[in-house]
Amino acid sequence: MSAARVCTAGLAAALLAGCGAIGGFVGAAASIATSFATANPALGLAVGVAAQSATDETLRYVARRRQHAEHDAIVAAVADMEPGQIRKWQHAHLVGSGTEGGEVRVLRLIETPLATCKELLFSVTKSADKPAAWFTTTACRHGEVWKWAAAEPAVERWGNLQ
Repeated sequence: MSAARVCTAGLAAALLAGCGAIGGFVGAAASIATSFATANPALGLAVGVAAQSATDETLRYVARRRQHAEHDAIVAAVADMEPGQIRKWQHAHLVGSGTEGGEVRVLRLIETPLATCKELLFSVTKSADKPAAWFTTTACRHGEVWKWAAAEPAVERWGNLQ
């Protein structure tokens, strides 16, 4: 089989597998190309591992940035809300699945000598045909802005919001 067919088959498999498998396919393609170019399989393996690692880390970075932007959109909606109020939140993604949004509700105001925080209940609506998923979190005032106070979600079901 020619190198072009191998690359085409690899690209088709990567598109079918989704984002989680892209790093492996990039690593394999880089490994094969380097091995063919240098006739050194050890060098090809090293380049393949490095390419996979770099690709996986880039995808994780993009997911973290996306998550941070969603968190900021949610807490920006509650900045001037009082307990009991409900408001819509929305964030348009530059890359990927378009716009995410839902509702956010302020459950209670928590005032202590150290911080002023709000306990929130928020929904994430992925599409019109699926019911919204509901979650709780805390947002605290940081100077003049409100910030997401939960260091890390406790459940896997949050997907990209983790």
